Amino acid sequence: MAESKIKPVKDRGPEERLAWRRALLKRKNERKRDHNRVAKSRIANIKRTLRKALAAGDQESSAQSLVKFYAALDKAAKNGVIHARTAARRKSRAAKNLARLAA
Repeated sequence: MAESKIKPVKDRGPEERLAWRRALLKRKNERKRDHNRVAKSRIANIKRTLRKALAAGDQESSAQSLVKFYAALDKAAKNGVIHARTAARRKSRAAKNLARLAA
């Protein structure tokens, strides 16, 4: 019986290498897409709680939500889920809304 040994990538032909690479990129993109979706939904959930606290006029819970919102945006920007300037813009707008409540 002949052993079916998997050939290393360097010993494969060009067509096999291309197929292997495409499959690898597909798996990698799926993992990144799942990670990005989780991060974006986390931001959306925190933003929702912040908006509800602002609408209710609760300054203390708004401030706590704002701190969590900042952290989530900074982490997402650091990991490349969103652009750094997008994070800065969203933080600025959220702070402006909280300042409106305080005034």
